[in-house]
Amino acid sequence: TVVDTRAPVFTVVPQDLVVESDGSGNTAQLEQWLANVAAADTCGDVTITHDFAALSDGPGHTGTALVTWTATDACGQNKATTSARFTIQDTASRP
Repeated sequence: TVVDTRAPVFTVVPQDLVVESDGSGNTAQLEQWLANVAAADTCGDVTITHDFAALSDGPGHTGTALVTWTATDACGQNKATTSARFTIQDTASRP
């Protein structure tokens, strides 16, 4: 019997990202950022999930979210986590 005791390893680790508000919630940038993660494991395929629910309630279409990704190995026994922050800011001057 082989016992897997090693957690998956993130091979693409999300980084904190600050973007300028596009006035519509920056949906495309957020979705791309959430998907830019990968992990590997000796036990086979890795399932990656995240806990993003919503941005903090900043003024207009701004805000911040601290997101944690969890990588679970195919054996279902071992997990690894990593976190990063996505921030939408509005620094454009208005007439």
